[in-house]
Amino acid sequence: MDCRFSPSPDGIMGDIWDAPGVYKIPGPNGHPFIHRCPDNEGCYLFSFNMDGFNPFQLKQAGRSATVMGLYMVCLNLPPEVHFKSKNMFLAGIIPRPKEPSMDEINNFLQPLVNDLLESYETRVYYTCTWKYPNGRKMRSTLALIICDLPVAHQVLGFTGPQSTNFCSYCKLQLKDINNLDVGS
Repeated sequence: MDCRFSPSPDGIMGDIWDAPGVYKIPGPNGHPFIHRCPDNEGCYLFSFNMDGFNPFQLKQAGRSATVMGLYMVCLNLPPEVHFKSKNMFLAGIIPRPKEPSMDEINNFLQPLVNDLLESYETRVYYTCTWKYPNGRKMRSTLALIICDLPVAHQVLGFTGPQSTNFCSYCKLQLKDINNLDVGS
């Protein structure tokens, strides 16, 4: 299944493809990225996850050792197989004695961003795939970033925990956390 064509008609979301926002992701030409794809072109949505773990399982070195894993999942697969380990793509590993800085993370993410940008803007031609033995053009884009808040702040460039904003998405200041009428 390469492309879906509409969100869930009843509003119940059981998969990313049921969300109306997926169909509003712009393509390089300004039209929706997800569209009725010609048979010789695939349009693929991916999720990205980055998380750190202690390679010593917290038994040695305490919290002083952190390795960051960068993972991608093709959301065009059926929902029941999205996150099976055989379908997850290990996009990179950041081996560090401690969590990397935002600048260090950017250096690791740059090749992945460049590859995705090329695929999004100009398509990539694969000479052979399982379903298309004579090759196929493909476009890819990120639809989701799935991370805990500290990592999301690093990956997406949001302000850190010391920020005066309440959250990453709104302009509400911490001092105004009890303001339930944000529009005024």
